[in-house]
Amino acid sequence: MGGLIAAEMARLMLLEGNSPKCVVMIDTALPDQKPRLKSMGSSRELIRYIKAMGGPLEARDIERLIQLLDFHELAIQEYQPAVLQVPTLLLTANGSASNMLPGGTMNWARYMPDLKVVNLPADHHSIVRYPVVEGVASWIKCILLERE
Repeated sequence: MGGLIAAEMARLMLLEGNSPKCVVMIDTALPDQKPRLKSMGSSRELIRYIKAMGGPLEARDIERLIQLLDFHELAIQEYQPAVLQVPTLLLTANGSASNMLPGGTMNWARYMPDLKVVNLPADHHSIVRYPVVEGVASWIKCILLERE
């Protein structure tokens, strides 16, 4: 969701007459490509998903998480990205579900014509954990230095 927020911030900046130097998105699927929790199948897959998030598995916590994920999913599905003429760096996790869909994250190119995609050895959760997060930081630093 953070990548969608970054894209929307860039769109709003452009509307205000400001030119963002770049947009950075981390493992962000397009709304129409976002894997749906309800389509994950079995309860075993749901539990594996919750464990990957590092969350507790008490019944009330699982119920709250499902409600939160439903709200999150609805917000993402309602978002319609705009075409942005802004240099964009999309850091993807090679183990992410969005990379396994037809076209994968490259479908962002229809909205971000100046798109650079970097695939990192991670999944959606480990991309922001050590040691992969060091690579994320290095790529962000590179694009920011290029835009100075």
